[in-house]
Amino acid sequence: MLRRVAAPPGPKAERICERDKESITHAIARHISGLVISRGNGSILQDVDGNSYIDFIAGIAVLPIGYGHPKVIEAIERQIKKYIHACATIGEYEENIRLSETLRQIAPGELKNGKVFFSNSGGEAVDACLKLAKYYTRRPVVIAYQGCMHGRAGSGIGLTASKSQYKKYIWPSLTEIVHIPYPYCYRCAFGREYPECDLFCLAYLERVLETVVPPENVVAMIIEPIQGDGGVVVPPSNYFQGLHKTLREHNILLIDDDVQTSLGRTGKMFGIENWAVVPDMIAIAKAVGGGLPLGAMLAKKEIMDAWEPGSHSTTTGGNPVSCVAGLTTLEIILKEKLAERAVKEGEYMMRRLGDMMDEHKIIGDVRGKGLIIGAELVKNRHSKIPAVDETKKVIRESFKRGLIVMGSGLGRVNVIRILPALNIPREYVEKGLNILDEVLREVEKT
Repeated sequence: MLRRVAAPPGPKAERICERDKESITHAIARHISGLVISRGNGSILQDVDGNSYIDFIAGIAVLPIGYGHPKVIEAIERQIKKYIHACATIGEYEENIRLSETLRQIAPGELKNGKVFFSNSGGEAVDACLKLAKYYTRRPVVIAYQGCMHGRAGSGIGLTASKSQYKKYIWPSLTEIVHIPYPYCYRCAFGREYPECDLFCLAYLERVLETVVPPENVVAMIIEPIQGDGGVVVPPSNYFQGLHKTLREHNILLIDDDVQTSLGRTGKMFGIENWAVVPDMIAIAKAVGGGLPLGAMLAKKEIMDAWEPGSHSTTTGGNPVSCVAGLTTLEIILKEKLAERAVKEGEYMMRRLGDMMDEHKIIGDVRGKGLIIGAELVKNRHSKIPAVDETKKVIRESFKRGLIVMGSGLGRVNVIRILPALNIPREYVEKGLNILDEVLREVEKT
């Protein structure tokens, strides 16, 4: 299964990395230095030196059925032979209509009767949500969370608050934004404990509306059902219902950034469905393109219809090749019941990580839903001081042993983030977790 030709990074990888330094901006901070990919098959990656790795990241949730699925490749090949691009502003084409129809069919509640706008990415989908929300309400202010990730360009960079580095030397002013603490129970911003806190963070939102920004000025609140870049943070089971009620009372729209958590990742087709809440808009991307660039925004019909013809557009968003790749991927997820499988495999991985937590004191918390899972590493469990250097070592040493994991965290990287393909074989799960276990044991000794 795992093949070792040269100790990673091998000689070919090192040569390519040197070329990379000369021609590619170092603004792109790579999670794994020295990994130079040559091919992928299912949940296995191979580098240019012939080494193979179990992939626990799936392109950061972009590949829900892994690399090189034959049905996706066949669909892409068929479409390429027909035509590669046809701008949606020039004429209609059935490929994006079929995908939009399928997305509406699986959408929650009133969104089944909604409409879709296709973009190139999740960041663009979020931008479209904000633009439409303002167009619909004529209000200026958006409320977002500390720890959120909604993109690194356009309106999204103003919203994003997982790491201040993303905004260094710039201060976006595309929209007025108020940030409030996310319900991060392991590191409660208010020093309280759940459930005794009685969801004080919701009461805090009411205080913000009373003292900081009048609700009549607030166009929307944007959420991630589970914060990914902020540390795989899962809110309490009753949080979003209370939030939704508060927003409805003040006529504030709810925008769901489901870019990382949609299409089966959490065990539901949309992450927000785990909390039985129907938002006004959903932004999706990553998995929706089946590995190709694609984003989408789905909004309730009355909101989407507020736009006039020509109010918003894109040149390559909804590209027909991306749409057929995404549609084929979605059909496989539904047919093979991969959302249900994500629940089963996720529960197994969480149990194994829980067992590791009993053995390794460096693990302060394990959390997740379906196959989006985080293990937060700390210096010790009493102080909860983030184990940043240790997390980097875990990622690095896992790579050397044949496992690809990545980091995340609020303001720093101290959480091991796990996002494998939804159809990853159990034997790869076992082997990957065994590697992680070995690495944690070694890192704790240093």
